[in-house]
Amino acid sequence: MRFSATTAVSIGTLLVLLASCAAERPLVERFQQDAWQPEQFHLIHLAGRRDGFEVFFSLELQGEGSRRLRVEGTVEIDPQARLVRGRWTEEGGSRSRSGLLSAPALDFLGGQGGRPSLGGTFTLSEAGAPLYRLNLPTTVLEPPREAGGPSSRP
Repeated sequence: MRFSATTAVSIGTLLVLLASCAAERPLVERFQQDAWQPEQFHLIHLAGRRDGFEVFFSLELQGEGSRRLRVEGTVEIDPQARLVRGRWTEEGGSRSRSGLLSAPALDFLGGQGGRPSLGGTFTLSEAGAPLYRLNLPTTVLEPPREAGGPSSRP
């Protein structure tokens, strides 16, 4: 099989673009000095449930020492998935914080015949300014915990 020079260049360009898109972003980033900086957090738990056209979810992240981020939200599927409500809290560290959640990019899969999956980019804002960015790979939501799970609207 022979390729023309133009086809070979096009294929090479496509491979470079795909490789650059594959670069992973940190799970959590903090907005500092006009740039996003990696923060050390790992996912402890991600749970949720679908109820008709709504999905309720909560997740918990553990940071350094006693730092914890808790995030809750509601996604509507009509027909595209979009975050309609969300909030977050941070405990431990130097002080407690809380604020609103937005989702510039949201991934949602299924949930009618099995467990729904959720992922995307979430912005955690405090007093109207972005503080954290959560880069969540699409992950299957575990069933809610009995106490403190996403059993009602946040």
